Amino acid sequence: MEKVKRTKVVDLLKSTAYGSIVNVKGWVRTHRSSKAVDFIALNDGSTINNIQIVVDPSKVDENQLRQITTGACISAVGTLVESQGAGQSVEIQCESIEIYGLCGSDYPMQKKGQSFEYMRQYAHLRLRTNTFGAVMRIRHNMAMAIHTYFHEHGYFYFNTPLITASDCEGAGQMFQVTTKNLYNLKKTEDGKIDYSDDFFGKQTSLTVSGQLEGELGATALGAIYTFGPTFRAENSNTPRHLAEFWMVEPEVAFLDMDGLMELEEDFIKYCIRWALEHCKDDLAFLNKMIDKGLIARLEGVLNSDFVHLPYTEGIRILQEAIANGKKFEFPCEWGDDLASEHERFLVEEHFKRPVIMTNYPKAIKAFYMKIDEEESGFGGKSGQTVQGTDVLFPQIGEIIGGSVREESYDKLMGEIEARNIPMKDMNWYLDTRKYGSCPHAGFGLGFERLILFTYPLFVLLLGAALMSGCATGPNANPADPFEPFNRGVHSFNDSVDKAVIKPVATVYRDVTPQPVRTGVSNFFGNLGDAWSFVNNLLQFRGLEAYESLVRFTTNTFFGLGGVLDIASEAGIERHKQDFGLTLGRWGVPTGPYLVLPLLGPSTVRDTAALPVDSWGNPLGQLDPVEVRNSLYGLRLVDKRASLLRAGSVLDTAALDPYSFTRDVYLKVRSGVSGARDEGAYEENGGKLPDDEY
Repeated sequence: MEKVKRTKVVDLLKSTAYGSIVNVKGWVRTHRSSKAVDFIALNDGSTINNIQIVVDPSKVDENQLRQITTGACISAVGTLVESQGAGQSVEIQCESIEIYGLCGSDYPMQKKGQSFEYMRQYAHLRLRTNTFGAVMRIRHNMAMAIHTYFHEHGYFYFNTPLITASDCEGAGQMFQVTTKNLYNLKKTEDGKIDYSDDFFGKQTSLTVSGQLEGELGATALGAIYTFGPTFRAENSNTPRHLAEFWMVEPEVAFLDMDGLMELEEDFIKYCIRWALEHCKDDLAFLNKMIDKGLIARLEGVLNSDFVHLPYTEGIRILQEAIANGKKFEFPCEWGDDLASEHERFLVEEHFKRPVIMTNYPKAIKAFYMKIDEEESGFGGKSGQTVQGTDVLFPQIGEIIGGSVREESYDKLMGEIEARNIPMKDMNWYLDTRKYGSCPHAGFGLGFERLILFTYPLFVLLLGAALMSGCATGPNANPADPFEPFNRGVHSFNDSVDKAVIKPVATVYRDVTPQPVRTGVSNFFGNLGDAWSFVNNLLQFRGLEAYESLVRFTTNTFFGLGGVLDIASEAGIERHKQDFGLTLGRWGVPTGPYLVLPLLGPSTVRDTAALPVDSWGNPLGQLDPVEVRNSLYGLRLVDKRASLLRAGSVLDTAALDPYSFTRDVYLKVRSGVSGARDEGAYEENGGKLPDDEY
């Protein structure tokens, strides 16, 4: 038989060449069998959509067909025909199959809704999931949008050094690059490290920004942009701060403040428009499965004029909100660097559209920003603000930081001296102000923050958290009509935690050996498996109920009452369920968000389920009461100790902790409930199943 050239799935799904012989290669998403026909959903990564391969079992070796499971890599040859099933335009009537790689039943990315916490355990395989595949395709398209925009507007692609001696803004939070033997560092007479014999003969680091070198390009080529990796050794464990990320930095000669703001808005809208035009399928999937307001939010940015807001006016609005009862975690006085909660209030609640904030106090901005000569709202004084711009977006806060650069040699020197910036690495930069200096401006955009807005998966750092649209004002979120009450209880719980629970948990963690703490956690987890068995049974989840029972009996009898987690070592998966999720399985909605005193986040549904959960947990049946209460206390302390690290991440994040916790809880509770019925995939073999994560 003549060899048939491979065609990508994305091209086959658009094809109308019915009756032609085609070859498709990829990975199996689902394989559904019946006596008369088999259906294989195949994906090759070229699109989020699968193509269906219809197999006549009489034409393919039975043993070969039986080996094709989820995750297997195959090649199929057959006839392209119009599909008879719903949700697809074409399918392939298979003639032959070749197996490239088999995939066992222990393949971690099975066809079911996996939590992001689970996926983090298999980071090397999670790219094969729909969600991560969609993100990677969107990321590619955003990169193409960036290059296309600047090319079409006459900018030159400029590559700046990745290894540099300059820290750009004087932050000093850089990853050092050296060839020296770290176990035998040569020192100078004053005790400092001697870099004279290092590769570059001086201390060097990975770049935090290409801006300073980019200014050199702008003063020679007129308009340039950099787009490449940057690195910051900043101890900020938030989704907005990465150690390694890509930065987009245009620099333009003869650009003033108004031109800079026009550039920032036009560039952002171009990228979003590109995503909507070139990533329709991936965005539709994310809009359906992750964030139902995603597409509307993107379109809203395109249809909005960005607000131009001086910093001083922004502070006035924030202080007025505080006077009217708005609560913020961080102070908000003139001269303060705004926190994310302040930025998001302005964008999401006050203006309800993107904001370009300008004219910041010079004390909180970089040395190279041009100082405002005229009064800018600071008590009638001039020279206290700079021509800086921050573009603030919903869900994120700052997405772009830019400024007009100071072109005057004398003024720049004055700021360098006032801030005690070492001159040894600045002479080359100052030369641009000595020889043919010109006005110029530019901005920096973290590429990952742009992706974060286009794709709203929020905190993989914490495991399962998703970021959804939420304002923090009273009744701003329809899922949280009791917000004023909830915030009060949240504040009370936080005070109790800081005063009592957290200190006790910290001592417990510090003085109790790790094996003991693991044993305690295993013990309570084992008790939870017993109640999970009951709830899985009530949800008619036979396999999950069986595995929960096996886990409980195995760990109880062979694991010293659950202290040892033998079941996990044997590969038996835990399926945590409670009565609240059981109610959700049978159609009971979560209801409004509710914060309970001491117990923390909940919903009306979960609160109603608490008495049943308390009765059903084996711990609640223990006597005497003193022992039971002691175990309840131990469980609380152990649980809080396990969350100490996550709590520190939340504390360092420049976010509203209340709304952050609410969004995480609501998303997790709705995501783990038994709302999806994986068994439904087998009911209609002629129809492609709905894609999941």
